Amino acid sequence: MMFEKGEVEEGNKLILNNEELKNAQKVLHVIGYQFGGMAGEGEIPDKNRTITINGLVTMQGQVVTSGINGSGSLTMTLDVTLEEMTANSVTGVIQPEIKAETTNIELNDLPDFLKDEETRMDITNPVILLRAENQLETPVEVDAVLTPMKGNAQIDGKEVKVGSGYGKTPVVLASGKNVIALSRTGECTIEGVTSNVKVEDINDLLETIPDDIEVDLQPVVRNEGYYTAELGRAYEMPSSYEVDVPLSFEQNLNIVYNDSVQDLNKDLNDLDKVILKKANVLLTVDNAIPLKLQLKPENVLIKDVYGNELTAVKKTIEEDKQYVTESTDGEKPVTSELVLNLTSEDTAFLSKIDRICFKLTAVPGSATGVPLKDTQWLKVTSIKLSVPGGVNVDLN
Repeated sequence: MMFEKGEVEEGNKLILNNEELKNAQKVLHVIGYQFGGMAGEGEIPDKNRTITINGLVTMQGQVVTSGINGSGSLTMTLDVTLEEMTANSVTGVIQPEIKAETTNIELNDLPDFLKDEETRMDITNPVILLRAENQLETPVEVDAVLTPMKGNAQIDGKEVKVGSGYGKTPVVLASGKNVIALSRTGECTIEGVTSNVKVEDINDLLETIPDDIEVDLQPVVRNEGYYTAELGRAYEMPSSYEVDVPLSFEQNLNIVYNDSVQDLNKDLNDLDKVILKKANVLLTVDNAIPLKLQLKPENVLIKDVYGNELTAVKKTIEEDKQYVTESTDGEKPVTSELVLNLTSEDTAFLSKIDRICFKLTAVPGSATGVPLKDTQWLKVTSIKLSVPGGVNVDLN
């Protein structure tokens, strides 16, 4: 008995000589496709985000006949149709485009006097902390441009670039939670830091104290190995920033405190009848700032009622009377006395003085290890003028 060619028809039924073999129905459960085990062996979706599979479908097994006489051959033709499927995850070389919004780091907890235009910070090791959670199963590198801003303007064209995309040390976020410390020395002792990155020019962001630091962040996956990503899931990278400024300064520090004592002429104008060539101005200063400050003679201006500098008045300050002692804890003020010596060939020079302007500058290397805060202050509590020979005038 000869058997004619049979085919698997609709319903997965195999028909031989119009006889139905019900046990021929097979159901295939596809749980995934593997196109290769190494990078480069995969398949790239087309512009419609689809993958077309063209290849052989192999069925292994045996066909057994019984109770049949004669000779011949048995041929089976197998047609497999796969309907459109939804992929839940993929494993491969995945380098997604990750978009990050431009953010700002605000510097709100610093004393107002640090924002003086002449102030220049030279901090030994400022630290910017990037806290970020990477939800992918692969490292994410971070390239960033940090720009110091005053109002809406960039300060002096300065910017600091970090990350391997700019030829700098890579900044890598491992899977999970990360605390990346960007610092001048590449070292810090802040608890919880998972990675230290050396950024030698980071002080450029704080040399002139900005209102805030603009951060243009570009996360990039550069990994060329295989990893698995879920499809249809919104991967996020929650992040935040902190600025830590340990109070240790280098030689280029220039912190400036400007103040003045004015309307002195109403107390001094009667002295035009007194012949004087010398006078001493005693300033009593309370300092709650954890920095030693200095008053140099060249940082004192003597002005008349019209705002003109009295250039004929010579100013000197003895070395041990130039310094304002620092507060050791940044809270309890320390009182200091500064003595400014005034001399002039104009015997009526005191009667012409209306305003004394002075500029105090921080002494490099005088840091106490206590951070600068906006609650710290400095105040001239009294100013007195004395004339050798016994004339004393209270200018408060």
